[in-house]
Amino acid sequence: MGDKSLMFNSFSEVLDYEIIRVSGWRYSIINSIELLYQDDEIAMINSNFSRHREDASVQPANDSNHFLVPENASWEAKAAYSAREMIFRSDC
Repeated sequence: MGDKSLMFNSFSEVLDYEIIRVSGWRYSIINSIELLYQDDEIAMINSNFSRHREDASVQPANDSNHFLVPENASWEAKAAYSAREMIFRSDC
């Protein structure tokens, strides 16, 4: 996790998908989602997902936690963290 905090307007601004694609990534699959906490103002979920490569191999599954808030009649992610390293955009 390190000592660096970054803020973004949307999740698509966070990851550098070009670098991820060059590493062989093809797509990701959500294996499970677990609701950890929910009240009227906030929810926290744990998601487990696997990244699949172009050569049909699968990277080890990864867990990430997301903090959600109600917005426009749905839940929107406002923060996320993972114990594994993330590949951020180069301008972050």
